Amino acid sequence: MATALDLARGPATVNTLLKPIARAAQALCGQAAAGAGPRELEEGVWRVVQALGRGLLETCIATACRARAEADVEARGLEPRDARFRLDQDYHATQMSTFGPIRFPLFAWRERRGAATITRTPAREALVPLHGRCRSTPVCLEWEARLGKDLPFRRAADALCFFSHGAVREEDTTLAAHTIAVGAAIQRHWLYRPVDDIRRLLQDRATRDRTTGRPILYLSQDAHSERRFVDDTWNAAWKSMNGLRIWAIDRATGETIHLGGEYTWGDCNVVADTINDLIELGILARDGDYGGGLRAELVVVTDGLPWIENHVLAKLPWAHPVLDLYHALQHLGDFAAAHSGAGTQAASRLYRRFAKQLVPERRRRPKPATPRKGHQKSRRLYPKRERPVGSIWALLQSLHAAQDELTVDGPSEPLNALIGYLENNLYRGDYDVCRQRGFQLGSGAMESLHRTAAQARLKLAGARWTARASLASVNLRLLELAGRWDEFWAHDGIERVLDQAFRLETA
Repeated sequence: MATALDLARGPATVNTLLKPIARAAQALCGQAAAGAGPRELEEGVWRVVQALGRGLLETCIATACRARAEADVEARGLEPRDARFRLDQDYHATQMSTFGPIRFPLFAWRERRGAATITRTPAREALVPLHGRCRSTPVCLEWEARLGKDLPFRRAADALCFFSHGAVREEDTTLAAHTIAVGAAIQRHWLYRPVDDIRRLLQDRATRDRTTGRPILYLSQDAHSERRFVDDTWNAAWKSMNGLRIWAIDRATGETIHLGGEYTWGDCNVVADTINDLIELGILARDGDYGGGLRAELVVVTDGLPWIENHVLAKLPWAHPVLDLYHALQHLGDFAAAHSGAGTQAASRLYRRFAKQLVPERRRRPKPATPRKGHQKSRRLYPKRERPVGSIWALLQSLHAAQDELTVDGPSEPLNALIGYLENNLYRGDYDVCRQRGFQLGSGAMESLHRTAAQARLKLAGARWTARASLASVNLRLLELAGRWDEFWAHDGIERVLDQAFRLETA
């Protein structure tokens, strides 16, 4: 292994590194000739590759540290004889890389000022700013975050060791702290596609409004519960996590195009602030105007909670509000169960009777007669029938017409509750118009985000979360879902972002 003085010579060290690698390669060839098996040979090659990788990485980083130190000396107007490099052990750094642990000199230099001396280490802040708080290289840190967002931290640490052929050994607590720090550093705009990408996807791939011809953009908000620690005693309770998703539908395949999303443990006011931020960022363009002559139709599909109107819809006056059809049918089902008994045939009949006002039944087309062999029959053409339409208004009319009948044998409170719920959301229930324009009526895209972004990681057996750790894990998953993982790790300000994150983590 190269010494500190070898590393001080920079690129010349490469020749020193290659000599033991050449000897190891010759030894492997000898083992192969002696009858070594493929597994033994592959493991041997990995040991050689890891040794070469560690040595070369140490050399490159040390060379960069020396160049930074020399530039600092020159910038201060000093002659080389006025500065002396310190290569003793106190001025070395150790980090965990994807090739295993590496150690290199920082090339601190001592400035003489008369009888006094000042030691400077420019490489510490410029090249390894995280060293005091995180001993992983940037690539190793990315690997830790990638595994930590998908696996329990103990399994993630084991996987990191396995896939690096034993080179990287981290404690699960270390990997957890690194994953949480990185995830907490991801700012909101990283969780959504850039505005230019949104414009392009809406223009080229999104379904179109059949009335206006404009691309359709969807927004949904929904909550689900996760196990979260709630106090200093580490007692866990089910807490609601508010999610937000923006998406479109691919007009060629019908698949969901994820444009961005996020989660928060905050209340309705935090959701309202999030909507405001998305408008300011241009992700939710005002009046749907994304520039370049592209104007989108924004459809907001949410449940019927009262706060949605004031904290979501009020922020988006240009949007088309739609009550999620599933929630409307769910309330109808709750009424039928309360009226006729849960699980009974009477409740099922009652539900089907009124559900067709929202989701009209399809009429079956008669099958054309099969022509006899050898006889050509003229094919009878059956005209395409448009699916009958429905709306909350139609359901309300049916319920009011049957009100006397429904209150004779059952309590009136469930019926009054259902009618009140539907009347409050009447303006969001023009399902007939929505179908004609080609709008989605359900928030299935939001429900699927719950599974993929949050529940797949947070709802594991025995899992309990702090608010910070859960959001950090979800942020990492949403960053990848938005297609911005590589962009985040490669952007110019990543060192500053991570430095600030680890400062907060260790504060």
